Amino acid sequence: MHQTDHLSDTLPFGFYALLGAYFLAFSTLSIFYNFDNHLQTVGVSPQGAGFLLSLFSITALVLRPFISPFLDAANAARWAAAGTGGMIVCLLIYRAAPPLWPMALVRVLHGISYVLLATSLIAWMVSLIPHNKSGLAFGLIAVCNQIPYALVPPLVDQALASGIGYWTTFTCMAGALLLVFPMLYAAKKTIGDRPGSTRSGNTRMTLKDIREDLAGFEIRALLVFALMTYTSFAIVFFYIKGFAKTIGVAEVGPFFLVNATVMIAVRLAGIKWFDRFDKAWVCSGCLATLAIVFVLMGRVDTPAHLYLAGGILGLAWGSLTPLLSAMVFDFSQPRFRAMNSNLVVEMIDGGFALGPLIAGAILGFQTYTFLFFILAAVNGACLFLTVPLARKEKP
Repeated sequence: MHQTDHLSDTLPFGFYALLGAYFLAFSTLSIFYNFDNHLQTVGVSPQGAGFLLSLFSITALVLRPFISPFLDAANAARWAAAGTGGMIVCLLIYRAAPPLWPMALVRVLHGISYVLLATSLIAWMVSLIPHNKSGLAFGLIAVCNQIPYALVPPLVDQALASGIGYWTTFTCMAGALLLVFPMLYAAKKTIGDRPGSTRSGNTRMTLKDIREDLAGFEIRALLVFALMTYTSFAIVFFYIKGFAKTIGVAEVGPFFLVNATVMIAVRLAGIKWFDRFDKAWVCSGCLATLAIVFVLMGRVDTPAHLYLAGGILGLAWGSLTPLLSAMVFDFSQPRFRAMNSNLVVEMIDGGFALGPLIAGAILGFQTYTFLFFILAAVNGACLFLTVPLARKEKP
């Protein structure tokens, strides 16, 4: 077998170097798990804390569509380096930014730096993925998304309990981000590993290209599917604690632990089989499972049942999210893959912005049971987006 043939069936070293950088970048987000509580302890109102928390995602949501068409493997290295430098500076100056508006400025600058780094890394990684390894690649990316939320909060809690200052943990995370630079250098040295990867030339998208990309049913359906999936996920993430209180469950930590553990486990196990089955049929099965669980969530009344629901949700989401990204890759024309993969990330930000708005509006006049019925209906409706994609010919 020729070397090029072998490389077309594997993920090159450069991909794993970029995956390491992506893991570190995503780890910086999980350090903010108790940012709301800290801000309130230093005098920020709950409304102000919520505003500061949302600024980061809003910044990414607004900026990503404008920069995604202009980022590719040819220019990703310098923009990723710029984003890394900006994130390091922001993590170091958080402690010097008193509330409210100076902190808001830091949050915006942090969001800009993060979206530059993350968008560049995704565009670069996508250029190195062989077509028949999309499930493996996006399964690994999904694992990197989840692991920080399982590891970083307990480590930070332990550090705080041992007397390390809150802002010192930010400084340590800034130091860890320095490792991104050698990872970018290693990827740059090996970018030619995969024949056909984008090395030079103008690959920037025009408005005509974007209209062509979104003209077909497949990409539009998958982006709507992604938005609905992450809207549901965000609602559970932000409101499960409130629901738990209504049924007399004071501790939701086990729910998140079970949910995250199952998601990580299914993604690790699925790396070997994500590319062996029709992804649309698997996603359809996951959606049906989610719809059933959400219908039954209104009947949950014990901690055991709540934690069991967390495990089943983790099983479905653990398969659904990487397969969704892999399908976007599979159904995209090669020149649109980087942009479309970043549009999926845009849908994640959109879901985390839309979810709390929807849930807050519903809970203003209805119960959690009604909210879960809405989530069941949303996931059931998504079947009309995924079933038509089963066995559909890909470009």
